[in-house]
Amino acid sequence: MHTENEKNNAAARNRWYKMLNWKVHVAKIERHFGAVCEQAKKEVFFENLYVSRDDEHRQIQLFSGSHPIGSSEVNRDTFGREISHKLHSEDGAALVLSQSTLGDVAVILYPYSSEKLSRIQRHIIWAIYSDPTKITDVVLKSATRDFFRYMRVSSALFSESSLDRIHIQYLEFRSKKYTGGGGIAKLVFSHWSWVFLGAVGSVASIYSLWK
Repeated sequence: MHTENEKNNAAARNRWYKMLNWKVHVAKIERHFGAVCEQAKKEVFFENLYVSRDDEHRQIQLFSGSHPIGSSEVNRDTFGREISHKLHSEDGAALVLSQSTLGDVAVILYPYSSEKLSRIQRHIIWAIYSDPTKITDVVLKSATRDFFRYMRVSSALFSESSLDRIHIQYLEFRSKKYTGGGGIAKLVFSHWSWVFLGAVGSVASIYSLWK
């Protein structure tokens, strides 16, 4: 029992350090996201970007606003008179980082969606890291680049390049290693195993606020 107690204490300390590391690294993530938003404003990006940080749920996200997609829906009465006019819009694009109760950090991409267009795969689990210290500047820049690619591919406003489309298809395929689906993907990445239900559940709570 003495040996088991030592192992338990070591595991508990490891988790405690992970939770502590999140508090330190989330500030760096917030600065990075803030810089992305400012750069988007300077370069007159087609949509405003925002940052939301939820310390209670250990989440932070970079997300896009809502904008019209150039289509509308008109309802008319039996005499052909217009009753209402609805302009279709898209929203929901987000890059979310969330720490689970185990201390792991999930990086998740959400696409644009609208009444006229939506992705079959509702989100991409871009990566899961065992410790917040692994969220380096290189990781943040890479995830942000893929976030912009995902916006381009999922938006009704653009006809994406073949390179963008293939890259996102790869990310969607790779994402399935975390969910246990996808046949070949599950076989290829069978050495990966991570229970991320807590992270995804908590991500949904903040993501729903901006839908």
